[in-house]
Amino acid sequence: MKNHMARVHQHREKQYECDHQGCSRHFNKRNQLKAHKCEHQEPLQFHCTVDGCTREFPSHGKLKHHEKMHQGYPCEKEACPFQGKTWTEYLKHRKEHKVKVPCGECTKLFNNAWFLHQHKQRVHSGDWRKLLCPNQGCGKKFTRRFNLENHVLGDHEGKKPFSCAYAGCGKSFAMKESLWRHGVVHDPAKKKLKKLRLKKHLPWRVALQSRLAAATDREETNTLTEKLKSCSIQL
Repeated sequence: MKNHMARVHQHREKQYECDHQGCSRHFNKRNQLKAHKCEHQEPLQFHCTVDGCTREFPSHGKLKHHEKMHQGYPCEKEACPFQGKTWTEYLKHRKEHKVKVPCGECTKLFNNAWFLHQHKQRVHSGDWRKLLCPNQGCGKKFTRRFNLENHVLGDHEGKKPFSCAYAGCGKSFAMKESLWRHGVVHDPAKKKLKKLRLKKHLPWRVALQSRLAAATDREETNTLTEKLKSCSIQL
């Protein structure tokens, strides 16, 4: 943590310098400098063994990474000829084989049975709780509190402070989350933003809470001791 704070946030100068003649590169870590020095070796130690490829590499790890480009990432499905050049291409292709779970009561498709179950509970089941709009004469019902708050603020109170910054759009929203979701319309490649949820039971969090509690107890004890010193007993 100390090294990270110094390198990234305090902009500490890179302390490892390459001493090869004509090279003035600097590095944050000793391992980075060691790997870089291998590039100055002539000839390089590791050679690609694929026919027609003359690439050379300073380390075994870089050679293995290069060989993956020749081998590729074949699809595991039978009779599928796809072979991705990168791991990202392979993951993107694998989604095409994922079977959607259809709803038996409508035409919607879902990634797994859990989403299908939630859909049936909210849409097709009459037992799911309904949140009624509190405004008299409205009568609209919602299955989520977020949708109810969005409806009341936007439709009844006219509060839509979150405006889309995309040129020519002009849409406004009552909730910030709605603006985030709307951003995907203008940029389909952009994923929806997710809120970070801190895990409550991480070991470091428990240890930190214990230290803070102990520090608070010591502070209260010291304060009480000082008060007792200044007190005088009257007989």
